[in-house]
Amino acid sequence: MDAQDPQHIGALFGAMILGVELSEEPAPADSPLGRAQAFLAEHGPDALTDEVFTALRDGRPLPSGAIPADGREGGTPPR
Repeated sequence: MDAQDPQHIGALFGAMILGVELSEEPAPADSPLGRAQAFLAEHGPDALTDEVFTALRDGRPLPSGAIPADGREGGTPPR
C-alpha cells in the first residue's frame, strides 16, 4: 500500500480508531471471510447466496443445493 495515498491513510486511521490492524495477507481459512473466499474461489460469485453466506459466516454446513450438482462454476441455472 502507498503511504501517500489518502484512501490508505484514512483506512489506517479508521483501523487505529477501531483497534484493529490492516493486513494484505489472506484471511485465516477458519474465519468467516476465509471460508467465503475459499467458497468463491472454488464455485464462483454466482453461487454465493444469502443463505450460503450466512452458513459460511456462522460456520454451519452449507444449505442443500448450494453447490451445482453438475460441477458448473457458479450457481447460475442453465437456460
